[in-house]
Amino acid sequence: MTTAPMTIALQIDRFCNCDGCIRKVKKALGKFDDAKLLEMDPEMGLFMILATTHPDAIKCAIKRPFPNKEIICVHLQDALPPPPPQTNVTPSAPPLPTTPDLVYGYPAEYYSPGLVYGYPVEYYPPDLVYGYPAE
Repeated sequence: MTTAPMTIALQIDRFCNCDGCIRKVKKALGKFDDAKLLEMDPEMGLFMILATTHPDAIKCAIKRPFPNKEIICVHLQDALPPPPPQTNVTPSAPPLPTTPDLVYGYPAEYYSPGLVYGYPVEYYPPDLVYGYPAE
């Protein structure tokens, strides 16, 4: 499964900026066929990478040669623009039927104020309104 190329910013905290460490980063990125180093600022420890590989996989590959350093890996943006939104899309299924508003499975009018079990309050004695004795 291939995905679109994305730009990934990778920063290594306390990067020492020596040839050996830069070589370690390039070697770790070389393990991925699709990873390409776009820019690097070794003084800041910042590397811009173009890859289709998930950023966490790249972070794990860089973490091996630098086990004691904090590595921040962020997906910046898609390298290719997103496809345009679809227009004039026909639905694949008919719309769902609408149902009346139900309260506990009964029509909402059944629980309207002034009604007890669907009947006007006048039909019940005042001490049995809503099924409870009046206080």
